Amino acid sequence: NSILLGMSGAYGMCASSPRHDYCHHVQQAILAHNPHCRFSKLYGSMFEHSTNREEFEAWWSVDPNGHTGRPAKDSFTEDLDLIIGGHPLKENDDKLGDNVGIQKLANFLECTPILLERIKTLCPRARILWVCGWFNSLLTTPPITRFCEEWKLERVDVLSARSPESQSCSGAPYETADGSVATVKDLWITHPGDLGMRRIADRIIETLSLS
Repeated sequence: NSILLGMSGAYGMCASSPRHDYCHHVQQAILAHNPHCRFSKLYGSMFEHSTNREEFEAWWSVDPNGHTGRPAKDSFTEDLDLIIGGHPLKENDDKLGDNVGIQKLANFLECTPILLERIKTLCPRARILWVCGWFNSLLTTPPITRFCEEWKLERVDVLSARSPESQSCSGAPYETADGSVATVKDLWITHPGDLGMRRIADRIIETLSLS
C-alpha cells in the first residue's frame, strides 16, 4: 500500500527517494547475504478497500494489479522463499483517508483467512512476515496478532518505530519519477520519513536475523 508504493506507485510514501524506503533497505540487507535474490512488489490497496467478498475476489483473481498489471494471485508462486506483508489497516480518519477503518473491518476479518490460506497453498515453502503497527495500532493489534498465531506468521511490530522525528513533515522533499524534486503534501506526513523507513527496515532485518 502507501508505505510500499505510495510515491507514484514506485516507492514508499514520504521517503525522500527510492533508495530511502524500507523495502530498499531490506533488499540491500538480503542481497548482502545472497546477491542472487530477486524481489517483486504487489499493490494491496484494493484488498484493503474492499467492502465485500466480491470486491476481494476481483482484486485476487480478476482485476489487473495496480503495480504488476496482472491479478494478485499471479504474484504468489511456488518458488517464493519470503513474503513480507504490511500495514493493511490504516488510521480511521476521513481527512487522512482510511484503508481499513471500522466500516471495512468486517470484510477484512472475513477475507484475510481466505487470503492467507491461498498464499500458504501457493507458496508452501515461503517464510511469511506481517509488518504492522505504524497506523492504528489499537484497532489492528488484536486481529493481526490472532491471524499471526493461527497461521504461524511472524508479526513484526513497528509501533515503537513511530515518533514525531521519524514521521515525515510539512515541506519535506521527495524525488519524482523524472528525477526532479517535489514537496510532500501535508495529507501524507503521518507516513514515515527517511528515519521512519530506516527504523521499519531495521525491525524486519532484525526479525530475519540479518543484522
